[in-house]
Amino acid sequence: MKTTVCKKLALRKPSSACLFECNACLVGARKIIIVKIKNVGRSSKFILVPEDVWYTKPVEDVEWNEIICLGAFTITPSVFKINFEQTMDLTVVFEPRLPSFYCTRFIIVSDNSCAQEVNVFGDGQMFGAGSVQLTGPGLLYNRAEAGSYVLDMGKIGEVVRYVYAKNTSRIKYPYRWVINHAIDNPGSKNAKVNFSIHPSTGLLDKFSKTMFRVECGVSNEIVNEQLTGKYRVTATMMIDDIPKESIDDQNIYFEEQEDNPESLSIKMAQIEVISEYNGKERISLYTDRIIIDLNWHQIRTDLCVKETVNFINNGSYPVYVSWIPSDENAYASIEVEPKSFEVADRAKISVHIEPLCPGPFREMLRFLTKNRDCDTGEIIVYIRGTVEQIPNVRVRPAIAPLDICAGTLNSYDVEFNVISDGPFSVQRYLYEFDTIGTLSLHGDIKSFGPYGNENTMYTTLNFKTPVETKATGILCQLAEWSFAESKTVHTQSVTYATLPDVHLNVNTIAIAESLYRGIPHTHKGIQLLNNAHCDFVYSWGNPIGSDADKIDCMFKPSSGTVNGNSNVEFEFIVTPKKSGYLNKCHIPCFIQCNALTPQQISLECWVNEFSATVTYVDISDTQYSITWQDKPEDQEPTKWRFEEWPRRDTPLCLPLVEQSQRELEYYHPAIAFKDIECNTGTNFYIRYNTR
Repeated sequence: MKTTVCKKLALRKPSSACLFECNACLVGARKIIIVKIKNVGRSSKFILVPEDVWYTKPVEDVEWNEIICLGAFTITPSVFKINFEQTMDLTVVFEPRLPSFYCTRFIIVSDNSCAQEVNVFGDGQMFGAGSVQLTGPGLLYNRAEAGSYVLDMGKIGEVVRYVYAKNTSRIKYPYRWVINHAIDNPGSKNAKVNFSIHPSTGLLDKFSKTMFRVECGVSNEIVNEQLTGKYRVTATMMIDDIPKESIDDQNIYFEEQEDNPESLSIKMAQIEVISEYNGKERISLYTDRIIIDLNWHQIRTDLCVKETVNFINNGSYPVYVSWIPSDENAYASIEVEPKSFEVADRAKISVHIEPLCPGPFREMLRFLTKNRDCDTGEIIVYIRGTVEQIPNVRVRPAIAPLDICAGTLNSYDVEFNVISDGPFSVQRYLYEFDTIGTLSLHGDIKSFGPYGNENTMYTTLNFKTPVETKATGILCQLAEWSFAESKTVHTQSVTYATLPDVHLNVNTIAIAESLYRGIPHTHKGIQLLNNAHCDFVYSWGNPIGSDADKIDCMFKPSSGTVNGNSNVEFEFIVTPKKSGYLNKCHIPCFIQCNALTPQQISLECWVNEFSATVTYVDISDTQYSITWQDKPEDQEPTKWRFEEWPRRDTPLCLPLVEQSQRELEYYHPAIAFKDIECNTGTNFYIRYNTR
């Protein structure tokens, strides 16, 4: 039964036609298709009108029935109503009476004068004896008789054959296989082989190729009584439900069906299957590995070893093998998968060995074998190996630091007490939890050891375990410790990481009093506050900014460590190099917790030129004056070393003192100083040499 869809009922142009395809059908048979039609216009009533009536009679003069007959086609219903966007099923029946191509036309008319032309066609065919052909490896065609084949299976149970049925017609045929056993040897006492062909029933689709599996096995009766010789089986393919009217070939063999006299069952093909039984066969089976040697494994009592064993059959018939479990395996637990299997050519099994106690062990696997001739035997596979002693490990409770600072290096101690019979190594795997709780390996695998010697010993080990502090919040970390690759111990740490609070107490150094070029100035009260629990390293950098070349400055101390919950106070020493207003100078402070974003402190101050005047009298009571001034900024300044820079809170020293001494000696010997004037508030002293 075929279903198609037509969506053109609301079209107003009769020239736009659709098709109802019935395709091929045997003469005398009936083919039914279901056509779904859909109303894409408004709700209407529809009438199916034959083509001759549509062009010759008014619609009102026609007597409408539920069924419309169009030669070999019958359509139901012919009058119906379909609402908007609803569908309707039309049943089309095709019954050809002659081998010919049938085509007719009708019009679907709605009550709003819309018309749709529909073409219906089908192909009436006669049954062809050669429409189904058999092929396959070892299948021989018998030319003396049409549709006759011979299939030699050789020794019974040795091979499986495949036969293919090819349908070259456009019609589907139902088939079934009929099996008949022939008696060649009177001494066989009507014994039958176990013959099967699969699938035995079904449907040959049009233009298709169907595969059939043919098997022939020996029965218990033949084996027990040793009924040797050749056995023949006839397999006949029957095609059912073929109408008598579609057969015009008198050479076709057919059978009438009791339930339907008008239909026949056609013998389409016949296969003669020949097989031979030569008597009992001894088992010829051996294993690829007679001994399973586990000494190349590092076997431990917590380790399961999997090995494979191959069974090879040199005989003609399959051998059935089953494993016989033993209750005497005191040193290892052994499982075999599969426990029972069939070996036609080769088969592979898996042997799972789980040691139960340390030391050397020897075990045997016993397998019972049997073939179809009831010949039995036994195969033994040996297992040998040595089980290592697993270290006895105990871990002391380890507590990770609960409150840490993000971005700092932290670790905690994990202590193990190990009892081992030999040397061993330790490997550490660190895992971290992501946001959804999934474990992932973090960092590289760390190895320690080896520890111990060949004798039994007690060892205490202590390992530093790092704590991940890149992120803030609650951090969970799992550490997996593997001892001698046989004993695994897990430790876990839970910490809470917070961002460290380390900052300067001031952001700007604003010096209210005037500074003087070349005269150092010391500023105090700058502190680095650490409100975290961790220690951090700090270091002051070089000045930056457009005014950075106008000063020389330094912090004391310039670098160091600020302890947790404490602070460090700095002394800021600045020596101006140029006069003017300075406000574009910043000094960075690099702190370990955030070295990429250093904290900065800016400097604001006024810088003036330095000048001083000394008045004195000589032995003649004559008064003299000497004035010292810095060179203008357009001239190169005196290059003093930093250690020679004078401080404002100390006496004036080199090189100004030496300059004043030279000036005094150049002019006159001084008896007494009358007055000293200076434009700074700095105290300085002039020492007179009596030479």
